[in-house]
Amino acid sequence: MVTDLEKHATTLHIDDADYDAEFTEPQATGTDSSVPTKPSESELNGLPDEFIIFKDVINGIECPTQNDKIFKEECIVTCDSCFSEMGLYICLKTFKSFGFKSLSDYTSKTGNKTFLNIQKSRLTKSPEEEPEAKRLAIGGEDGFKPDILPWKETQTERIYVHPDQYFPVDSIPIEYVKRVAKTILDSTSAEFKAEVAAWKPDPPKKSIHADSLVQLDNGVKVLSDPSKWKCCKCDLTENLWLNLSDGSLLCGRKNWDGSGGNGHALEHFNETKYPLCVKLGTITSEGGDVFSYAEDDMVTDPHLAKHLSHWGIDVANSKKTEMSMAEMELEMNKKVGSEYAAIIESGQELEPLFGAFHTGIKNLGNTCYIGSILQSLFSLPYFREKFQQPAEYDANCHENFWKQFQRVGHALCSGDYAQPIIAKDSSGNSVPQGAEQEGISPGLFKSIVSKGHADFQTNQQQDAVEFLLHLLDVIKKEAKKGNREDASSSFAFEIEERVQFGNSVQYKNNNELMLGLPVDESDIQNLAEFKEYEQKLAQAREAKQADPEVVRGVVPFESSFSHLLSAEAIDHFKSPVDGTLLTAHRAARISKFPKYLLLQCRRFTIGANWQPKKLNVSLEMPEELDLEAMRAKGPQPGEDVFNTDAPKVDEQKINQLVDMGYPFNAAMKALYHTNESLELAMEWLMSNLDSPDFNEPLKLDKNAKKEEKTFSPEIIAMVTSMGFTDKQSKKALSATDGNVERAIDWIFSHLDELNADDSTVSPAVPESDSGTNQLAGSDSSKYRLRAFVSHMGSSTACGHYVAHVKEDLRWILFNDNKVAVSQKPPRDLGYLYVYEQI
Repeated sequence: MVTDLEKHATTLHIDDADYDAEFTEPQATGTDSSVPTKPSESELNGLPDEFIIFKDVINGIECPTQNDKIFKEECIVTCDSCFSEMGLYICLKTFKSFGFKSLSDYTSKTGNKTFLNIQKSRLTKSPEEEPEAKRLAIGGEDGFKPDILPWKETQTERIYVHPDQYFPVDSIPIEYVKRVAKTILDSTSAEFKAEVAAWKPDPPKKSIHADSLVQLDNGVKVLSDPSKWKCCKCDLTENLWLNLSDGSLLCGRKNWDGSGGNGHALEHFNETKYPLCVKLGTITSEGGDVFSYAEDDMVTDPHLAKHLSHWGIDVANSKKTEMSMAEMELEMNKKVGSEYAAIIESGQELEPLFGAFHTGIKNLGNTCYIGSILQSLFSLPYFREKFQQPAEYDANCHENFWKQFQRVGHALCSGDYAQPIIAKDSSGNSVPQGAEQEGISPGLFKSIVSKGHADFQTNQQQDAVEFLLHLLDVIKKEAKKGNREDASSSFAFEIEERVQFGNSVQYKNNNELMLGLPVDESDIQNLAEFKEYEQKLAQAREAKQADPEVVRGVVPFESSFSHLLSAEAIDHFKSPVDGTLLTAHRAARISKFPKYLLLQCRRFTIGANWQPKKLNVSLEMPEELDLEAMRAKGPQPGEDVFNTDAPKVDEQKINQLVDMGYPFNAAMKALYHTNESLELAMEWLMSNLDSPDFNEPLKLDKNAKKEEKTFSPEIIAMVTSMGFTDKQSKKALSATDGNVERAIDWIFSHLDELNADDSTVSPAVPESDSGTNQLAGSDSSKYRLRAFVSHMGSSTACGHYVAHVKEDLRWILFNDNKVAVSQKPPRDLGYLYVYEQI
């Protein structure tokens, strides 16, 4: 290609009137160079005897395309990886990956017998291979290299034909098989693609320069051989960007760690103001990485195929050869994440643990919140007993929630992956590589449980408590769909809410999964010492000096628990009796105790600047907890109990009718009897003005047979206007007490139930679980602590999570894939506590 910019012609090329017309992308040629051809029968008949088996299996070997998902990082049935003893086996027909233990089951069910076996191992490094840093710097020839592993990794690739034949890939005299293996080895794995997709917070916006991009008619064409690509201004051959206006090939900017380019693409933009560049090596038929220097952001170019064609690049036949920007960011994040996990100071010499129930979970950058929650769940006897058996293969097991949950459960309980990381020395001896263990990856499980969730499907740090509630919601929905036992009900309990207003009280029962423990700074015992520390800390940071020794505010558990017991004042409460505004008092008690109690310590609040703030307090949680003081008593003799079965009616509509002069009770009854239609409610009021009970409170007969819900045509029409049928609209309205807005929300969160029988409809607010549920708790109010999750950092959106689990008389610390006996479990600093009923 021409690289001398001074020789470029100055003729501008702006496409004619057909610029915005649809551009037909060139089709793939389908030549032998791009699509490998299976060997002929005569070629197979001529194979040496040791390879004649390929004659029988060749029809089961397919070459993957760019649209195929290739699993090659973890087994979809077990948690085996390429570092497992026998490595990983990728089916050459379906491109699904398996550990050796699950091969027989898979082959017997599918008949597929041919696999690419990838086996990785570790070798120790000699002192010469680990140069000491000679200067205080990250990267560079003599600087600290944080991404260099303390061992070397080797990889072997073989073709395996079930049940017992292995062939080194390079030894096979069949070019087609070699090409298939190379395509798989060079491809981006489905697991990594999922991580990359998750890591992108938002898709790039369309560039404002795309529709009117200037392109020079200078005769420049990009060479088809990537090995000949080079920056116009230096010798770099990677991280090259093609300027879409003049065809210049230039290197990108430096990364934070010193890698990357020399910034010549940016320099060129500053000189020419040509805005758009595409990263060579990322171009495929699906697009490529486009950066706008004018907008200083990654962008989308809807005319990319046409713009690339101008420089001789056929996107239909382009293949990816370099990491995209999202992939690079993910890799950088993984490096930072693993370092971050490694530098946490425990302050104690902890004894590493391995074996059954001591399996660590790798941190994929920001997945410690998932690992800590899974470790806490599988500390409980029910989850261990229910999900510790090995999963079995079926065609959709990589997309099936229960298969993946059981896959993780078996891995955590069995201890198969709770083995130390081993490297072989030059003599073949096994050398443990520190306290970390192989552990398991949460990647595949995360992709299943977070599917469709705006926050959890990203690779950003999340709130562990919110994730647990999401996971329990998924368990509940999946159990209902599959007619399975609902494991989430083991955490369900019933709260009795008592509201006193004037001389009346109202009782209401709600279902909950978690109890929130208030934390109030006004309860700090060492307040003077704590305030002095905060003052010293502020002064030290202003003077840019070292922080003083940490002093935490000490809050007694009894103080926080007393807040749970006390009644909360509600100002401007509208009385359901007559609509008057007054101050009410609300108290909560437990009417049904759970089998397992989740207790959230509310350490996070909103600071004076409306920013999230974590309270620096120590709150010692008891190992044994008695909630008898929270036991619900129900209505008491002599109480004036307001009818709790009265339906909810839109207060705004009640107020509209009251403003028109109608009494509060009459307005409520009118709206109730007309399904909250204002027009029909006014007609009802006019026709009932002379009724003796016109302004009496609405009363419903508890023993009366429940009438089938009916809705006015106007209400139904508001829902059907969104594209739903009458039947679907009525079902949604029935589940939401006729509230149109809630009905539409209900539809989008219950799409799987929309066309089910009416008997399967889930109410918008779940009804109480039956007392016959074997997972329901007993009448006991006493609990024993089984696990707790701690958070380190300033907010739940950052920092790190670890879990502590009680095992017999000792506590176990689960810190990603490091598992050890805890010397001093910080029960006073936990964020989420898991108790078991006793």
